Amino acid sequence: MLSNTESEVYEFNSFRIDAGQRLLWNRGEPVALTPKVFDTLFYLVRNAGKTVTKDELMAAIWPDTIVEENNFRSTSIAGGKAGRTSVYCHGSGEGL
Repeated sequence: MLSNTESEVYEFNSFRIDAGQRLLWNRGEPVALTPKVFDTLFYLVRNAGKTVTKDELMAAIWPDTIVEENNFRSTSIAGGKAGRTSVYCHGSGEGL
């Protein structure tokens, strides 16, 4: 879980992501996300405009954990779809 995000809120397109409540809203309606998908999306939103490598993302979301490639892809793709954002995982060749 990401830390030091209690008061952070970001808005993009029709979305609002609230770190304190750990919620994603789309046009005022909550979007159901698993904790890891929320963390992934929030990390990417928080680092908008920056190239985030796969290694950096894995270290931020899954510290001290070995993650299988298909679990990483599933979580990353779900995060991209939830926020309807364009995400490219540098180093993996995967675009979301």
